[in-house]
Amino acid sequence: MPVSYSRLSTRPGNSHKPFSVYVAMPKIAQKGIDDATLSYTSLKFMKPSLESLTLSVDALQHSDSQFTPTLDAFNVSMHLVTDGITSEKVITQIGMPQIHAHHPDTQIVIDSQTASIVDMDQVTAFAKQVLTQESIEVRMEGKTKLHLGALPVNSVNYNSSISFKGILRTVSNSWA
Repeated sequence: MPVSYSRLSTRPGNSHKPFSVYVAMPKIAQKGIDDATLSYTSLKFMKPSLESLTLSVDALQHSDSQFTPTLDAFNVSMHLVTDGITSEKVITQIGMPQIHAHHPDTQIVIDSQTASIVDMDQVTAFAKQVLTQESIEVRMEGKTKLHLGALPVNSVNYNSSISFKGILRTVSNSWA
């Protein structure tokens, strides 16, 4: 719901006429996050154990928005998507760094982060899809704060689906 602020105009001839400025920033901020896309240029799961794995990610966030906000560092839950259905179970939690969005693309790098395994069955299902499917989809979900200049800080939900090629497609294409 927009918040209305009133103040007196200081323009000559209008010194006592109030005007309202409607701030719809929470809705605009969330729309900007929802409309942005995220794609992996590299995703590495390394040093797996029963409790954790080491994760390195190079990703590109794309937004057509003219705004260039900063998102606080936050955790996202990684969920496997199978046949269009997002699993309620979490594969792992990933610590996203603080992100200052650039227009139109922002590079996001996570280098050798130790991530706890939340559900080993989901890690196994993910690995199976990587090895046997042409395309894999995961959903990233989290909450963070968005800052844009002197405007009030806004809470936003981060929900992004990401699709990438599996090994089956990569191997079969290289043999062709």
